[in-house]
Amino acid sequence: MSKLDTGKRLPSQADLEAWAAVTGADQVELLTLLAQARREYATIQDLYAQAGGADAHQSAIGAAEQAATRIAQFQPTMILGLLQTGQYAHELLHLAGGPAEITSKDDIARMIASRMRRAAILYEPGREVTLLMGEAAIRTRLTSSGTMRDQLAHLARVAETTPSNVTVGIVPFSRPWPVAPLGGWTLRDDLLTLEHAGGDLELADPAEVDRYWRNRGLLLEVAATGSDAAELCKRAAAQI
Repeated sequence: MSKLDTGKRLPSQADLEAWAAVTGADQVELLTLLAQARREYATIQDLYAQAGGADAHQSAIGAAEQAATRIAQFQPTMILGLLQTGQYAHELLHLAGGPAEITSKDDIARMIASRMRRAAILYEPGREVTLLMGEAAIRTRLTSSGTMRDQLAHLARVAETTPSNVTVGIVPFSRPWPVAPLGGWTLRDDLLTLEHAGGDLELADPAEVDRYWRNRGLLLEVAATGSDAAELCKRAAAQI
């Protein structure tokens, strides 16, 4: 029940039927709510369709970022979207199982353009932005060698030149992790987005949101930032 209460998982039809039988609740109403929840718990393909395509979905993310005063993102094995070059994004989106399998080439191009526009937020005042990755993100070969070297050069420049309200951090292999790097996540003020293969799960439960803000602080304590992060990128690029 606690997992259902906090939104960690959806109930099954059998769960609701059993609950209704014990409590005398309206089974029809519960099943209607379940159907609505399942639609909201959408797959990536559904999200694109509901938002008007991959580009519109990126634009919706950008609007949420613009509205936030605090943003924190984490990825253990990929370069974060706000830090990607256009070519890295292109090759990443064309990996097996990625968006290129379910949307058009033109929509992918618009999606990349929208992602590049979103990156301007790193140079806008008025919000605190923390972008965290594991060292595996700069070592995992998801693209061609040339694209990866260009991406790492870009990441090194951003790490050293972003304003004081933006922090780019990389947790090195040499340092112990304070939290389990189970998957990517994003915090925008009081909303937590957890990434998984079937789509994003958004949680507003205060306890979960607070826990991930604490995780952000713990990761920052061990992450290389600024010129140290840039140096990690340069060493990784030299070994490609």
